[in-house]
Amino acid sequence: MNHEKVKIIFEDDNILVVNKEAGIEVDQPRDGNENNIVNYLKKYFNQKNTFLAHRLDKFTSGLVVIAKNEKAQKNLEKQFREHKVKKVYHAIAIGLFDKKRGVIDAPIGLDRKVKQKRWVVRGGEKATTHYEVLKRVGDEFSLVKLEPFTGRTHQLRVHMAYLGHPIVGDKLYNGRVKELKTKGFALIAKRIEFTHPTTSRAEKFEIGYGKEFENILGFVG
Repeated sequence: MNHEKVKIIFEDDNILVVNKEAGIEVDQPRDGNENNIVNYLKKYFNQKNTFLAHRLDKFTSGLVVIAKNEKAQKNLEKQFREHKVKKVYHAIAIGLFDKKRGVIDAPIGLDRKVKQKRWVVRGGEKATTHYEVLKRVGDEFSLVKLEPFTGRTHQLRVHMAYLGHPIVGDKLYNGRVKELKTKGFALIAKRIEFTHPTTSRAEKFEIGYGKEFENILGFVG
C-alpha cells in the first residue's frame, strides 16, 4: 500500500514497517500539524491503532517500525533499548575522508549555546557509530554507510559533523550546500533488522534510495 509520502513496506497483525519521505514527522507534534506518519496511517490506510517503538528525525527519510498493539510495542521498545536492533543508514557527507572506515566513540549531550542542538561533550551519553565510505561523489562529497550502535538524539548528524564531514542539507550542523534545494537531509534509514515481537522470527527490511536522495546525489556528483 502506497501514498506519495508514506509507503507500507510490510504489514501483519502486530507490526507495520513504513518508508517515509523526508519532511514527515513520525509522531504527532504538539502544534497539531497533520504532516506525520500517525496521521497518514489513519487517514489513508485506515490504521487506527499505531504504537511508536522508535523515532526518526523529521528530515531523515527511510524505514520506521510501528507496532499495532501495546504488547508488540513493549517488545520492540525493549529491543531498541537493549541495542538489539540493527540499523543501517546511508548519507552523503561533505568532504573526502582520510580513512575508508572507522568507529566514532564520542559522548553526546546538549549544546549549551543552541537549544535544539546536540554536540560531543565531556560527560555526555555514550554514543558509538561505525562508518564506511562507499564511494567518492564528485570532487567534494562522499557516500557513507553509517551504523549506530547506540541511539542518541541526532547521533549520526553530530558524529559526522564532529568528524568534519557534516551531512549534506543538515543546516543545524553546518551541512548547507550552496544552491541545493532540498526538504530534508541526505540521510536515509536504508536497512533495519530486528526480531518479530510475536513470532520471534528474524526480520530484515531494506529499501532503495528515494527520489530526493537520488536528486541530491546527482546535484553534488
